[in-house]
Amino acid sequence: MDRSTAKTMDCYVEFLTTANAKETLEWLNRGLPGAPPRLGDRHIDVELSSQDELLKELFPRAKCIVWRDGKPILTRNNDPYSVGFQSFLTAEEVFCMIRNAEMPRRAPFATKCPQRTYEALISTLYKFPWHATTLYSVEDRNALHFACFSQLQTLAARASEKRTLGLDSRLLLDLLNAGLRCPTFTECQKAALYSAANDQTSYKATPETTKFWPFDTLVQKSNATEDNVNKFASLIAKGIERKNPGTEILANNWIPRPGIMSPFGPARLEFVASHTHLKWNMAVQYETKVLQGMVAEGLKAIREAPSRRNARAPLAP
Repeated sequence: MDRSTAKTMDCYVEFLTTANAKETLEWLNRGLPGAPPRLGDRHIDVELSSQDELLKELFPRAKCIVWRDGKPILTRNNDPYSVGFQSFLTAEEVFCMIRNAEMPRRAPFATKCPQRTYEALISTLYKFPWHATTLYSVEDRNALHFACFSQLQTLAARASEKRTLGLDSRLLLDLLNAGLRCPTFTECQKAALYSAANDQTSYKATPETTKFWPFDTLVQKSNATEDNVNKFASLIAKGIERKNPGTEILANNWIPRPGIMSPFGPARLEFVASHTHLKWNMAVQYETKVLQGMVAEGLKAIREAPSRRNARAPLAP
């Protein structure tokens, strides 16, 4: 789908193996040329494709990128009039995905098929090359999370009205799952997606350590238990009592609110706007060092606690 106009020209269907794709292609083309395959009122051509062709179509504005075996390869920019590779998605594409959902009548193709813009974001989240951590920035992640959050809010309202064919709870769940499975969305961001989708049951069942996750690029490991996370949270909270972890690059944007306490203490780390251009791998390395400092301060607090208690203990007569 062209993200700016919501026009769809090609449709890709993925299979587990190439053999399955070839078998399906033979089955679809068995009636040619007498009865060509159709999609609704359209006659269509079905041909074998690849992951590289799919990714090239999904991210058409990624300059100086060659796809090989599903991986992006950055090539040299030989065009003196081109700025070269900037991002896999432009700000205009992300903006239009949000606007086409909020105001489908702004584009004729979005009016005819309003669910297409949501499906396009689902495909983008699943197929974005998150593993290529040197090629996208914190700002790119933030833009996609904002797009997912905004579309979930819009779709939740439309699905509850039950007035538009295709905008239903099934599509809402598909979009929510795409966001929850995004490897760079933090625990706090994923909890916010539950709220955007109006899934209050899941949001209330979310652990406090998830709702108050204090990091901007670091995520919880899939095999981490809640007990272990709470132990680290307590350690980090003790470290913050000794030293504020905020820096000029990674600010601590915690806002005190009456009656609200985080298991991590007063911490909400976010890269400041002037440094969200940092590539993902560099941002993770920087925040990891900040985390190490927080843990070190927490360990110092634990080691010094017994000596402080002994110093305060009254002498026996």
